[in-house]
Amino acid sequence: MLVAVSGGADSSALAGILARLSRHELPLTLELAHVDHGWRSREEAALDLEVVRGIATRENLKLHLSGRPQRPLPRTEDAARRWRYRQLAHIALSRDLPIVATGHHAQDQAETVLMRLVRGSGLVGLTGIPRKRTFHEGRLTVVRPLLDIEPDALRTWLTARNLRWHEDVTNQDLTRDRNVVRSWLEQRLAAGGDVGATLQRVRDQAQQRLDAMHAELADLEHEDFDHHATAAAVAIPRAALGALPTPLLDLALRRAGALLHADSNGPWLTRRHVKLAETLLEREGDVDLPGDLLFHVRGRTAWLARRSPPAPELPSLRVERMPAAAFDLAAHLRDDEPKTAALDTRILGEEPRLRLLAKDDVFTPQGQGSGHEKRIHAWLSKRGVPAIARRGQLVVEGAHGVAWVVGRRVDARHVIGPETTDVAVLKVEP
Repeated sequence: MLVAVSGGADSSALAGILARLSRHELPLTLELAHVDHGWRSREEAALDLEVVRGIATRENLKLHLSGRPQRPLPRTEDAARRWRYRQLAHIALSRDLPIVATGHHAQDQAETVLMRLVRGSGLVGLTGIPRKRTFHEGRLTVVRPLLDIEPDALRTWLTARNLRWHEDVTNQDLTRDRNVVRSWLEQRLAAGGDVGATLQRVRDQAQQRLDAMHAELADLEHEDFDHHATAAAVAIPRAALGALPTPLLDLALRRAGALLHADSNGPWLTRRHVKLAETLLEREGDVDLPGDLLFHVRGRTAWLARRSPPAPELPSLRVERMPAAAFDLAAHLRDDEPKTAALDTRILGEEPRLRLLAKDDVFTPQGQGSGHEKRIHAWLSKRGVPAIARRGQLVVEGAHGVAWVVGRRVDARHVIGPETTDVAVLKVEP
């Protein structure tokens, strides 16, 4: 686990608590990370770092420093959060640490819900900060172990153990929305108000309604969400989406987005975008969404996809070779497994390679009759495969070019025939 430590009371308490738990048989391997946003003066940043170094020394933990951004960050919570998580992801991946822990606490949760209420957020926003979520394309998980704990309790814990922290002076800057909300909440709490409990009830009610809506969508997701992982896209029947009322359409798009880790860089879907999606489901077309996403509607299918998909992690290719006499061709044809093909080993060669379809790839489709070579992109397009899906199409390349367009057709030259002496059975596996 990589623990994000700013030097403030909350993250300092988190690091201390987790270090003590790890010494009391909780199976944790901990390292610390300190991210400098470049917002504070160098003197203030040095005080933060002094506290963090003290924690690392006291707890005997390895410390990683991000350094300041090369260019000044916009002074917004969103810009700071994006920078922070990019730096944390870089450190966590380089150290093979799959979990990142942050010091968000109960007052952070209350502030977030209140801010979202003021901004008119929907149900998803009103559920507040999640206790756990994936980020960085699903390769890492962030956890918030302190979400139920009030900040005063954390300061009491530190003080009782004579442990230091450094107050962030930017928390007093009332030109920032969150600081204004924090100040208002603190005044209400000091006056004996029950605003925290009220906001918790708001969260609970939003979560209950959201859970009920998820149950309504369960059948749609299981039956109709077609995740094209290598294309970074999800296909959904247009009619199924078009039949949903607005709140359920919103949730359906979010669930499709979860398959693409759409929230890796923060919020990506607003009510305005859902309304645009409703319009497209009636008229066709596409609309750009935040987070490098695209909603695209053509014919009977709606797609949610990455505009610029990252290089995918390809599945593995298993190759089993056997004498032709031992191969049951009839059983193979009867099983009709789309991710399995049987080819002539002599034509295929010894080292077939699974890869993504390239722009100029060609093959001679089995069963076409003409025996003419065709560009695979054009061949797929003619069969109704949209460009979004084609960019994630897998092919197997052998000694003589493309031998198999995975899940669709094998190359005619590689087909098993009377002269085949050895068969290669290829299977694409996750």
